[in-house]
Amino acid sequence: SPEDALLDFEKAQTFESMYFTAGQNRAHVLSEYLNRREEAIGVLTELLQRDPDYAPALTGRAVLYARENQRDMALAD
Repeated sequence: SPEDALLDFEKAQTFESMYFTAGQNRAHVLSEYLNRREEAIGVLTELLQRDPDYAPALTGRAVLYARENQRDMALAD
């Protein structure tokens, strides 16, 4: 289930080598399967706090902002 996948990605994110990939997957599950876009934006923001140039998080967050009709925020990313 999406909830089980989310838990698995949360656990995987505790490993440094999996931090970004697992975080990206967490955001995907939150936004696409659980319709929790604001939480997904938060996860992507956490990734960007660690690496402001992490392109997958920038583009993913921009898409989610656009879906939430936050045009200015989307364009900023």
